[in-house]
Amino acid sequence: MNGEAHWITMVPVLLGGAGLAWLFIGDWMAERRYRTEKRKLSCPLESGEVEVTLVRDADSGAAVGLRSCSAFLDPETVACDKPCVARIGKLHLKPA
Repeated sequence: MNGEAHWITMVPVLLGGAGLAWLFIGDWMAERRYRTEKRKLSCPLESGEVEVTLVRDADSGAAVGLRSCSAFLDPETVACDKPCVARIGKLHLKPA
């Protein structure tokens, strides 16, 4: 009975590899739907210019949201209701 069930040890390895491949492919597909760009703009809530990472829809070019904003202590945590996103729309702003 030596060597009859060695294939059983490959099942978790293959399933784990398939799961990792699924995660990478899903991330790649999600990145194709959106584009990010760094921009400087005047914030409607703060007095002055802030640097934002703007997320746009890849097909239409419409502004979808903000990934980061320099107006906050932690730029990755955007805590406002993002009034600048509605105002930006399809405007072409100066690059950061």
